[in-house]
Amino acid sequence: MHELVWSNLIVKKLKGVEQQTVLRMIDKIENIKANPQFYIKEMKGLKTFRLRFGDYHFFLDLDEQKKKIYLLGFGHKGQIYSE
Repeated sequence: MHELVWSNLIVKKLKGVEQQTVLRMIDKIENIKANPQFYIKEMKGLKTFRLRFGDYHFFLDLDEQKKKIYLLGFGHKGQIYSE
């Protein structure tokens, strides 16, 4: 099972999202620890992965040797790619 490593940016941005949505996001993210490749998609041209949650996308880095999933950032799918 992989360990989740949350960036400070994500923790800060989650405070601005409705609490019920945050709880559902955390539940989904916790579920990817056992088999992250099943849930995440590699982004074209990058060594970064994404996880889709409704209208939000999370950006992740996966370290298979250390069994860690680094949560790098997230945002609304219409805005996140322009940041």
